[in-house]
Amino acid sequence: MGIKRYAAAAAVAALTAGAIIAAPVSANQIGTGEGCTPGFWKNHTDWKSYDDNSNATADDFGPNTNVQDALRITVPGGYGDLGSWTTMQALNGKGGSTLYGAGQILLRASVSSYLNADAALDFPLRRFTTGLNEAPSMQSQIQAALDSKDRNQIVALATTFDGLNNANCPLS
Repeated sequence: MGIKRYAAAAAVAALTAGAIIAAPVSANQIGTGEGCTPGFWKNHTDWKSYDDNSNATADDFGPNTNVQDALRITVPGGYGDLGSWTTMQALNGKGGSTLYGAGQILLRASVSSYLNADAALDFPLRRFTTGLNEAPSMQSQIQAALDSKDRNQIVALATTFDGLNNANCPLS
């Protein structure tokens, strides 16, 4: 990778991380101290039992919900069959070195982040609304990353989400 592309990827990652960390999760939960991994959510599939009762329209998506419906995104062409995946398939995504692999990495981290945001955790992301300091919603960040078809941008956003998902998980 050339130095210019590396610098551009680092700048995107830094800007994305800064925008995300400033965004609160819901009207009554703000913080950066709690998040559960994709592995947690794969093994605790009664997601409704973790609902924060915020009345968000996607609160009740389950393991078999189409990932595009759950995240309210459109997976553009170039990502193989990712647009037809369920949320559980996304949580089981393995990733890889291609654009398809990067999409899998982002969807896995995104589904986990959405569940964390809905579980009344001290989690810093908002799913569908603008956060503090006009930080963009997770939905808009995911859509922009996928639309870019830039593997570095996609992986940078997934890495940011993954770091937040790997915080202390107080759920059992």
